[in-house]
Amino acid sequence: MMRVRIDSLVLDGLDVDAAAPVARALRERLARALVAEGLGGQLDSVGHIDAGAIEVSPGDSPSTIGSRIALAVHRGLTSGARD
Repeated sequence: MMRVRIDSLVLDGLDVDAAAPVARALRERLARALVAEGLGGQLDSVGHIDAGAIEVSPGDSPSTIGSRIALAVHRGLTSGARD
């Protein structure tokens, strides 16, 4: 079983009411990506992931934003951009 814990998620400029839906979408989309694509190697623990930046438009839903963050985190996990 794999366990992922995100200690903090900074959402600068996002409405406070969107935080919970964004986090939910992030959790769900990251879980799907990990099940479908895995990590591409062994990973015991990670201190930090550089997930880069994502593009967000004013009309994007919290679900869309959370999904984009999840895919960026997954790329960070699989690309080796971690310490």
